[in-house]
Amino acid sequence: MRIAKPIRLLFVVAGVLAMIAVIGWFREDRTLYEGKRIQVWIQALGVRETRSQAHQVIERAGTAALPALIRHLRATRPSQITREYRQTYSRLWTALPLEGLVPPPRRRDFRRAAVIGLIGKLGPSAESAIPELNQCLADDDPRVRIASANALREIGLGAASASVDNLIRLLLDADPGVRRAAVQTLGRFGESARAAVPELRQLSSDRDQSVRTAVREVLAVLEPSSPKLP
Repeated sequence: MRIAKPIRLLFVVAGVLAMIAVIGWFREDRTLYEGKRIQVWIQALGVRETRSQAHQVIERAGTAALPALIRHLRATRPSQITREYRQTYSRLWTALPLEGLVPPPRRRDFRRAAVIGLIGKLGPSAESAIPELNQCLADDDPRVRIASANALREIGLGAASASVDNLIRLLLDADPGVRRAAVQTLGRFGESARAAVPELRQLSSDRDQSVRTAVREVLAVLEPSSPKLP
């Protein structure tokens, strides 16, 4: 019993430290960059007169700017992300290390899937994240696998050649949400995903109804002349 109490204390301390780390990652950065907070420079990306300077400042801030960039994307509707925003963010992804975008795996860490989902909001402009997203398709967390498949779908045909084989492997995933996301992304790739047709037909009898429905819809596009599945 003497050992149990210190061990419990150790778990409590570890839990508190984990909470502090998560909160710290998302807390507002009050550091000044050329006299302004990074949040101000992010807003300046949407103004033609200040866009170039804002991009340079954010790029120099490097990974320190990522939490604020992610908060901004989270609060922005996809329809409000203008072409200029997408272009600037796309340039930032190539300037910043990809390992800084997706946090390393931690137990019960919700951030990884959230960050991947935000990358997907950038659409085709996030093509530089395709290698990282494909790595995340093999993540231990099904939420991360789903978010990665969905992000690749949002990026579109530019992700097809690098992703089809990995998505085909996901068709055998134990999680129905992962299987469904893989099916839908393959469907988005259209003709580029024709190699997945045999595996998709095998999945037409999946035990999960949502997966069967997704397969039926995708095969109707990839094989329009074939008899419709029941």
